[in-house]
Amino acid sequence: MRCSSESRYDCTPENAYVFAGTGVDGIHFCIVPGKGYEDIELSPVYVVSPMMPDHLVELAASNFQDFIDVLAACKDAAALEYVGYSGEEAFNKFLGKIGRELEESPDFNEKVSEALQKLQAAFGLRGIDNVYQHIRAARSRLPGR
Repeated sequence: MRCSSESRYDCTPENAYVFAGTGVDGIHFCIVPGKGYEDIELSPVYVVSPMMPDHLVELAASNFQDFIDVLAACKDAAALEYVGYSGEEAFNKFLGKIGRELEESPDFNEKVSEALQKLQAAFGLRGIDNVYQHIRAARSRLPGR
């Protein structure tokens, strides 16, 4: 869900632009512009998890377009936080659970499908086959890693 920069916690990066959250445990997403990122659209997107001391701030996507692609592949923003502290097998089980929950809730599944169609029209989504590996690869490309 959309939120504003007032939705900050002490662990939110100082120069972050907060734009969305999951609505649970203060988890929110932010763009962190910085050195080497002249254009905010090319800046990394982070997930901030105030209740996870060992994983307070983790890369969610390389940039905003990548964030939309990853979100569409997962169909649930909670997965972008979960990837930070899970192994690949557990993460894939989590995605399977999301898929089953969507199947069991036709109304919600229809809303997710409509949202994905709108995202496809607006952003031209790229399909991501292995979200876990995609995010891990993006993290390995971060400066200082």
